Amino acid sequence: MIRMIIQAAKRWSSAEDPTLDKFGALFSRTDKPDESGRTVLQLAVDKNNVDAVRLILEEDPSNQDGGIVKRNGLMRLIYKAIDKKYSDDIVTLLSQTYQVRINPDHKDALKLILAIKNLDEDSVSTLLENSRHLDDIVADQVRIKFALDDIVSYP
Repeated sequence: MIRMIIQAAKRWSSAEDPTLDKFGALFSRTDKPDESGRTVLQLAVDKNNVDAVRLILEEDPSNQDGGIVKRNGLMRLIYKAIDKKYSDDIVTLLSQTYQVRINPDHKDALKLILAIKNLDEDSVSTLLENSRHLDDIVADQVRIKFALDDIVSYP
């Protein structure tokens, strides 16, 4: 059903005025004051709908080559999906999309963030040892997180 709606929107958008990106606007935040302001991807994640998330990630022009990257929004959705224990498939789809769109030098950033979030000290150490550029990105946050963990767990 969602695929049919997306295909109809593509046809309508190109028939209406090919110079306007009305189809791409489907994936942007709503601008009506009575709307929630969430994107269709956010709504699909909130509903824990794997098929809708997959389809939206495939069709959203911002996820195509040359599209405007929405990495920050994807990272927030990844955190939310993990925190709320949504389907692992949703976390994987969002993570894969995030990974594809980032600078190749930062490919391990998501793994590092998840390791920090899970307080997986071994993984954090391994990632930092094997990817020295990551140390510049999050070294302070890692130190703070483990220092706070040590303080909280101090007998």
